[in-house]
Amino acid sequence: MHVNALLTRAGFIGALAASVLSLGGTSTPANAWPIELEEGAPIDGPHHPINLLNVYAHLTERLFDSDQPIFRLTAPVPTEIPGAEDAQAPKLAGGGATASATADALPPVAQHDPDALHAMFAEDPKGPCLSVGRAHDGRLLNGVPLKTRPGVIARKGRNWGTSETVAAIYQAVDTVRALYPDTPDLAVGDLSRKHGGKLRPHKSHQSGRDADIAYYVMRRPHPGGLSHVSPKQLDAPRTFTFIESLLGAGVEYIFIDYRLQKPLYEYARDKAGKSESWLRKTFAYPRGRKARAVISHLRGHDTHLHVRLRSPEAVAAARSESNKAYKRAALSKIRGIHAESLDSRFLKVSHKVRRGESLIRIAKRYRVDLDDLLRWNRIKRSKLIRPGDRLTVYKKRVSRKSRRCKKKGKRRKGCPRS
Repeated sequence: MHVNALLTRAGFIGALAASVLSLGGTSTPANAWPIELEEGAPIDGPHHPINLLNVYAHLTERLFDSDQPIFRLTAPVPTEIPGAEDAQAPKLAGGGATASATADALPPVAQHDPDALHAMFAEDPKGPCLSVGRAHDGRLLNGVPLKTRPGVIARKGRNWGTSETVAAIYQAVDTVRALYPDTPDLAVGDLSRKHGGKLRPHKSHQSGRDADIAYYVMRRPHPGGLSHVSPKQLDAPRTFTFIESLLGAGVEYIFIDYRLQKPLYEYARDKAGKSESWLRKTFAYPRGRKARAVISHLRGHDTHLHVRLRSPEAVAAARSESNKAYKRAALSKIRGIHAESLDSRFLKVSHKVRRGESLIRIAKRYRVDLDDLLRWNRIKRSKLIRPGDRLTVYKKRVSRKSRRCKKKGKRRKGCPRS
């Protein structure tokens, strides 16, 4: 193909191709179209099929042939590529990237591993993931985000959870897609905020173990939406497969509207072949809306299911004494949060300063460390306190047995000797 002929048909593209060809490259044979991307090939190699020379040569040859695609990738770009950050993928006239290497992507199998997710997406990969406190009064430290990917539509800003929670959702989605290849993407609602805490309008969703997830339905749902689902619209096979995978990951409970439990119960009994004991333990249906089971009824859950996973590693790490200093340091970075406020062994007290009291005297009264008292109130040793000031104190709770033993009189049975 001659450069003069190209200039006659399309001056701009021809001149661009000619400038590239003048760099010393060789033309690409016509039978190489459309562009085939070989898996594992380096993106910045001089002979790679998606370098600038080949792209512009093919553009000039196929400029006026509307029946042929301009660019097509037949294999995914590998995620770990030496120098991928510096490599620039060629773009078409519309501005869309022809190829992109996402450094934060993981293979589907690796997304089922909590440790792999933690190492890739956590703020501090070397530190543990902590689910502190309770679901309705807790915090999430060093969690990972649930990202939008094939099969999942996530909600940004409210999509943080423990690595075990996120991995369980990914695995459940991939299990459904493996059995039903034509499955549409699943909308996932709120999990937790990045550092947990209050998430309106929920009472829970504070420690990274709760998730609101849409149902699989017969019709394709609106992307990212949680809409009302009737028993006839529910896709029982896909939804039950998804729930069964979550149960295998360790679930405290799942809230599903009582009417939607019926098709799931019948599918588990008739198609999945579950035993009566398993059904009774798992479903509240047909024993009534107030029956206790793993899958229980709660008003307002006809648009989505609410699942709370156990996340045993994240919960155990938050309670471990070896992570006490790490937890305190992480909580101190969140304004107004103290480790004692999330520990059930401590009781928050507001102390009103009286005349003649000092910081040392107040600390001794509640049997707390002076440095802790200063940290709780964000004050220094040189701070002058006046009568009427309020100080926050976290004192240890006293059991009924200890309170009974402290009463005056003779030593009671079961009380330690003084």
